[in-house]
Amino acid sequence: MPREANPETKERLIQAAVALMLRQGYAGTSVDEICREAGVTKGCFFHYFAGKQAVGLEAVRAFHAARARRMLGSPSREITDPRERILATMGDFEAMANEPGVEQGCLIGKLAQELAAIDPDMKDLCVNCFGQATELLAQDLAAAKETYAPRADWEPREVAGHCFASLQGALLVARLQTQAAPIAITARHLRDYLKHLLAT
Repeated sequence: MPREANPETKERLIQAAVALMLRQGYAGTSVDEICREAGVTKGCFFHYFAGKQAVGLEAVRAFHAARARRMLGSPSREITDPRERILATMGDFEAMANEPGVEQGCLIGKLAQELAAIDPDMKDLCVNCFGQATELLAQDLAAAKETYAPRADWEPREVAGHCFASLQGALLVARLQTQAAPIAITARHLRDYLKHLLAT
């Protein structure tokens, strides 16, 4: 009889892939290691995934979904004034630097750097994940610009892209230095930069 799908087992495999690939990258992670981390057999793994690429894609989706839930669930999203909401969002990123393990970096950025040139599916997924995050900030920036800087010549999506590129760079440096300080410093300077752009 075919084995029945168990969502909890599949989720354990995905979370094992997230943890391992964050720690040691895609190439440095094997299916055997994912199985050991999840506490399942290799046969069980292949019941849910065709191979490492398939679980890697699911790991990125899970990592992105968790970050999106956190971002959308933050109290800063309840702030009605778009300028103050943006500044509070940068404060959220600064506070993130105090969390355990943040210096491991961003799984999306890590796998994008490692695989974008050789895996079109991973590249497209990472582009989409970054695009969704950038679009949310761009919408807030557009609303704030309309109120606070209607004559300014900057474009909200360009500024949002700059912010997320800066934060991704900070996450990379944090991993290299094995400390979270670059994340806090970058978020703080971005907050000051955005405050200047939206000065009344």
